[in-house]
Amino acid sequence: MIKALRKKLKPYGEIFYMLYFLPLAGCVAMGISSAQTSYRLVFAGALLFLLLKFFITDYNKKELFFIITTMALLGYVFSRTREKALLLTALSIFGCKDVSVNKVIKYTVFVYIIGMGLTISLVLLGKVPGEIHQLSKNGITYSINDYGFSHPNSAYSHILMISIMGVAVWHERMRWYHYVVMSVAMLLAYKVFLSRTGLLIYLLLCVMLVLCSIIKQEKVKKVFFFPLNLVPLGIAVFSYFFSIMYSGHIWYIDKLNDLVTNRILFSSKALNDNGLSWFGHVVVKSWNYYIDNAYINVLLSYGIFVMILWILSYTFMCYKYWEVENYILLLVMVVLAIYAFMEYSPINVTWNPLLLFMSVILFGNMKKENSTSAP
Repeated sequence: MIKALRKKLKPYGEIFYMLYFLPLAGCVAMGISSAQTSYRLVFAGALLFLLLKFFITDYNKKELFFIITTMALLGYVFSRTREKALLLTALSIFGCKDVSVNKVIKYTVFVYIIGMGLTISLVLLGKVPGEIHQLSKNGITYSINDYGFSHPNSAYSHILMISIMGVAVWHERMRWYHYVVMSVAMLLAYKVFLSRTGLLIYLLLCVMLVLCSIIKQEKVKKVFFFPLNLVPLGIAVFSYFFSIMYSGHIWYIDKLNDLVTNRILFSSKALNDNGLSWFGHVVVKSWNYYIDNAYINVLLSYGIFVMILWILSYTFMCYKYWEVENYILLLVMVVLAIYAFMEYSPINVTWNPLLLFMSVILFGNMKKENSTSAP
């Protein structure tokens, strides 16, 4: 009976996954946080579709072992710290087997655009309150409206993610004028939200894309882009050592800290306040500050073991896309790894849906996924 039911439901696997992921992405795009009742209700409904997807999906023994081991580890960390970002990310990646990631990302782009547009429109119409934030930039204090999102940086992060997702799934169809329009939109959004980190990341992506288009010979491209595989590991190492060396007042670390608006200072303070553990602990703060650096956040909240597993997995994903010469996805993943130095959101799959491409590596669907991305 169960076997017959699974066989009957199997053709709807991709639909079940969409019904799980897109509502959660929509909540994030609208600025609805996980602490709000509306999000929890949506999550409860979406989780039912993910469970259905797991029910009808065939996993081999190695995949099941990896899934069970990883979920047990993240579940244990959750019991200690109540940190759920990587738990949700892992569930989403494991549930994405036999699903076209390109298709999920394409739908997510439209969900993000509609969700953000709806929230901003409601704020402009006075139906939803927007909070004014007093933020210091280069010693000057600005009053910036978050337009219904938790922070101006959060709003700009969504706009940045729309651009990056667009490049990841439509790069073969995009022409120069698409990039011009996208760049104008990013600059206009910067004028509203004044997110320097987001703009810097977008400019870095543009530079990398230009380099990718200039270098024509595949052998040269292969050699030139190989060092990018080490960027996630390098950023993780630099994040830790810059943080522990910050108190030494080394001039270049001080300059970098000023550029990233005290993010290294806050990471240093967090490490001093908490120390390290193998499986993470609740982060205690001696005063009110936010740890934007995703690497330090994972190191403290999830522990050394999960941090190593995360970096190795991400680095291996970059390597596999380099190996099959999918340089656009390699560049996108490297840019997001650099972005994680300045923001926590890239480790959360609903804030960074491109993490779903990990499932392509995990379940060996690279040839299938590459063929579906063709125009």
